[in-house]
Amino acid sequence: MAKVKGNEQSKLRVFTHHGVSLNDSGSQAVGDCPFCDKEKKFYVSKSRGQYHCKVCGVKGNTYTFLSEMAKLCKDATSEKQFKSFAKDRGIDVNVLKRNGLGYDGALERWLMPVLNSEGNLVNLMTYDESLEKGKTRSTPTCARHLYGVNKLADSGPIYVCEGEWDALALESLLDKAGVTTASVVAVPGAETFKKEWVKHFDKRDVILLYDNDASGQDGKIKVIEILTDKAKSIRSIVWPSTTPEKYDIRDLISDHGLKKTTWKRLQELLQDDSGQPSKPKIKRTSFKSVLKDFKASLHFDKDMEEALLITLATVISNKIPGDPLWIYVVGPPGCGKSMMLQSFMHAQECIFRSKLTATSLVSGMRQDDGSDPSLLAQLDECTLVIKDFTAVKALPLVVQENLYGILRDAYDGNVLVEYGNGVKRNYPKVHFSIVAGITDVVHGDNRAALGERFLKVEVIPSDREYNQEAQIRASLTNAIANRRAEDGLKDSVQAFIWHLSETFDLEKLPAVPPWVVDRIVSLCQIIGSLRASVLRERSDDVSYRPRPEIGTRLANQILKLGRACALVAGKDEIDEDIYQIMQKVAFSTAHGYQSDIVRELVHYPKGLTIEELCQNLQLTTSTVHRRLDDLQQLKIVVSQKRKDKRRGRPTNVWKVTDMMRDHWDKAEVNIRRVIR
Repeated sequence: MAKVKGNEQSKLRVFTHHGVSLNDSGSQAVGDCPFCDKEKKFYVSKSRGQYHCKVCGVKGNTYTFLSEMAKLCKDATSEKQFKSFAKDRGIDVNVLKRNGLGYDGALERWLMPVLNSEGNLVNLMTYDESLEKGKTRSTPTCARHLYGVNKLADSGPIYVCEGEWDALALESLLDKAGVTTASVVAVPGAETFKKEWVKHFDKRDVILLYDNDASGQDGKIKVIEILTDKAKSIRSIVWPSTTPEKYDIRDLISDHGLKKTTWKRLQELLQDDSGQPSKPKIKRTSFKSVLKDFKASLHFDKDMEEALLITLATVISNKIPGDPLWIYVVGPPGCGKSMMLQSFMHAQECIFRSKLTATSLVSGMRQDDGSDPSLLAQLDECTLVIKDFTAVKALPLVVQENLYGILRDAYDGNVLVEYGNGVKRNYPKVHFSIVAGITDVVHGDNRAALGERFLKVEVIPSDREYNQEAQIRASLTNAIANRRAEDGLKDSVQAFIWHLSETFDLEKLPAVPPWVVDRIVSLCQIIGSLRASVLRERSDDVSYRPRPEIGTRLANQILKLGRACALVAGKDEIDEDIYQIMQKVAFSTAHGYQSDIVRELVHYPKGLTIEELCQNLQLTTSTVHRRLDDLQQLKIVVSQKRKDKRRGRPTNVWKVTDMMRDHWDKAEVNIRRVIR
């Protein structure tokens, strides 16, 4: 075929993909007609994709061509071919015929028509057994669609499969089991679910049958997030822990047969995912029992234990008056924080999201029923659990600022957003907590206005070595022996939070001893100074004399966290162990080189030189020099002359100020030195 322009080439690919050989002929391409076999009588417009056979008279556009090809091949398919293919694919013959499948003898592959909700063909899939990968393919230039949407009933449950062949296998099972009230659709890939499909699931019972692999489970979570508050109910299949990797519905049907008992087995594997609180399957009445479950599935050291305790405390803290707790769970990829946060997916008063955007938080979309699709409309007195907040940091700056602006207003309890289409969203008394997983990128965020609202807990503290080998080995053990361990963790967390909510009594909160208050006062003055910013001009001059924040908000946050942690741990009052956790969170919140330097200088009353600091902390001279200058501006450190016994000029050393040391002593800070 002669070369044609790119846009024209795309118009012709529909035809060439289905075996029509075309040659350039001016504004048209010409070839043999696939319908009457006449040579060089089949003309296709290169600019519009319309075709016309000068002999048999067939004509139309690309979709007409695909429809005619599907019908031609179906009519030419023998009963023997249908039966052989049905046996190979584990699909009933009648289902293949009912869905318009046919065999293309010329190209030796099967064709599968895909119709839209109006019943019009929008794609013609091909299945070629001879290919090593990608046996099922879409016609070029045709978009992937929700398969089976043309057969959706007006009522009854909708089963969502991952892939067209699973849908056909399930439809075969429905026939054999005598189920006539259910509809079956299929998404074209685990993580593909388009917004325009949501309308088909409005106020319907939805059952998600995704494959037993990581992408399948991620796709399931995504659909649950999208359909929550749209669907009437959501259930999903929970594969047993012994199920092989990549096992799917077609495998289940193939192993157990097209019979009623297989349908019954499928129903037994379904769980509720609608997000509505339901009575837990198991009983957990102590943090120790939950911790035991996690240790059986994950590599859980003391820092991970504390992170779990803090996350549970943040959830139950909504019941304690005062500002909400917002917590960043900080750790590198693969450390286990995502699996820990995913275990809160079904917990009472928790709303789980993989990611967060400003448009999902507050939406200006008009709903036909007048309802508000915004996430913020669902969050009051709940905990928003975000598996991956790191993705926000990759968004354009203006998009980030929009999200942060909404969050700042939400923290203060009053959000008002007006859109150009006349929609106004107002949440005057919104109150919710947040637990967000994020990598160390958060430590580089200098947005103080939002930073003051978030506390941090490090899953793997950066001031010590971490046993990476133990974490990797634990992950491999889970993958081999108990891949579905996360489902057990979800049950454990759900049961414990249910217990905490059922037994919560505001009059019986853990007591706050006077010594805790005294320490918090000094601790928050330390942290307020350490996380203060020093703004400079291009000339490197300080823009204005900096002042540390007054730590009233921080003090209330730390105290609320402490009481909630004590409650989760089953303690009557905040004790020394709980205070150490409060202190750890406070210093994680002030993470940075300034904190590292001060923590080092505190151990040297006589001071250290810049060279000694660089050696101890393994930092460059320029880094230490700049941070010392900032700390001096904040009146945290001071430079003094230390006279050596040797002759010569006195050595210049840096020390923490008397005020900072006094706060440090009163707070009884017990934080590890930074040893790298």
